[in-house]
Amino acid sequence: MDRTIVLRVIAIGFFLYALYTASYLVGMVAAPSPILLIGALAKTALAVASGVGIGTGQRWAPVIVVLTGVVIAAVWLLYAFALGIVPYLYGIAMALLALFVTMLVAVYVRMRPTARHA
Repeated sequence: MDRTIVLRVIAIGFFLYALYTASYLVGMVAAPSPILLIGALAKTALAVASGVGIGTGQRWAPVIVVLTGVVIAAVWLLYAFALGIVPYLYGIAMALLALFVTMLVAVYVRMRPTARHA
């Protein structure tokens, strides 16, 4: 598959994730903890920045992708340990999955288009 198509699909995926997390923002305004709103805002903003960076081929795109994964993982850990919204093991598993997936995406985005693998 062509690399530009894969990068477009990844960028669209980040935009869809941003829409998904933005859909929670209205409910988070009335939440008893401002951490929920801050986490949702951070995830939304970073997902949009990742989509823009990947879509336009910016050099800083892999860094924002990793930062997005770190924020997603941190929010899952907050949900599990600080707020008790999700079980501990599930929160840890989702945080590790978020880090793993975003690291793979960042490595793919960072790869040079001329690199050949045997």
